[in-house]
Amino acid sequence: MKKGRNLLFTWLLFCLSLFVYAEPPIELIYWKASDVQTPSQEDIDSTFNVMVEIQSFFASEMNRHGFGEKTFDFNRDIKVIEGKLRRSQYSSLWTIVNESDLIERGLDNQIYVVFMGGTGPIAGASAASQQLCANIPEQLIYCNNLVVVPAKHDRLLEVLLAHEIGHAFSLDHAPKRLILNRVDIMYFPLLPIEAAGVPQP
Repeated sequence: MKKGRNLLFTWLLFCLSLFVYAEPPIELIYWKASDVQTPSQEDIDSTFNVMVEIQSFFASEMNRHGFGEKTFDFNRDIKVIEGKLRRSQYSSLWTIVNESDLIERGLDNQIYVVFMGGTGPIAGASAASQQLCANIPEQLIYCNNLVVVPAKHDRLLEVLLAHEIGHAFSLDHAPKRLILNRVDIMYFPLLPIEAAGVPQP
């Protein structure tokens, strides 16, 4: 049983190793709801720095599992979208998809990461990931994906973002919390980095 789990995890990492070099790069969006303050340049810079940290984390994890320091690329141009609704009205990820022409459904390996300004849950959760195509098993690794996380930059944000991007790379929740005495980033529910002991990149 343990050997089977290790084989499955290795297969998932192999799929990830193919996917992370796929074009196009991850698109970054800062979503400003109608009742949320316009992000400052400091907010945008902070968002960029979070993505650099997550990129480094994925590279170190791929290297740790023997695939070399492979990681994803992302578009350095962070687009600010002025939402039409109040922050509390974004109770579904489809509301964001339907409101923006930038986010497209399809099978192009496109991942959109939306940093949601303001406070409160996102679609009833701390963060979320949504496939943007049909839920057909043979298409999952080619499916566009929307990841939405809070824009506030704290250490929990890095954990949430790494977890949700993992879902965009077709990784499911880890069946065990500890793998080699480390908390798996795909374990659910997540804890803050300090409490979970997640290694830093």
